[in-house]
Amino acid sequence: LSRVWRDPLVLTRLREVVDILLNPLYAEPGKLHLVARRDWTPVRGGLSFGHDAEAAHLVIDAAKQLDDWPNPETLRKCKALIDFALQHGWDQRNGGITYWGDWLGNVTDSTKNWWAGAESLLGLATMYRETNDPTYRDYAERQWEFLARHQIDHQHGGWDQTVSPSGIVIGDDVWLAAGVRVLDGVTIADG
Repeated sequence: LSRVWRDPLVLTRLREVVDILLNPLYAEPGKLHLVARRDWTPVRGGLSFGHDAEAAHLVIDAAKQLDDWPNPETLRKCKALIDFALQHGWDQRNGGITYWGDWLGNVTDSTKNWWAGAESLLGLATMYRETNDPTYRDYAERQWEFLARHQIDHQHGGWDQTVSPSGIVIGDDVWLAAGVRVLDGVTIADG
């Protein structure tokens, strides 16, 4: 919204969202609380590696909209989100980002969900663009290879929602059926 409508209130709210993500919800060494009380006091729980990688992209994008980029502290925290997700949520054997982990970073659900894969791909590409560190490009390429090989339905279009660590389809979603596309987080149905 802030790209097309530079309303002061929109920009204020965007700055508030960035502040909430990078302060009360952010925890070292690079993870986000998924749940908080009304006053933004975090409630400790599990981790979503894909959400954390996506958050890094969204925070950087928002910082640019707020004319607060480059910002070394914002970059440090966003990089830490990506690094923690890779260190703890990356499937070293099969490739791809896993679905869930506990607060310490131990994987608790090693399946691969389409959105976690797509969002981590976006986060990795953004981090490569911002740092020029080839490690992020390499992980982005490996994430794309896993998605293209195991989760994109090349026959009918769309995505296979959930696959096993090795890429066998184990769950699907009516929202991702043929004729439905997900583009940059927006679901679009044909017809």
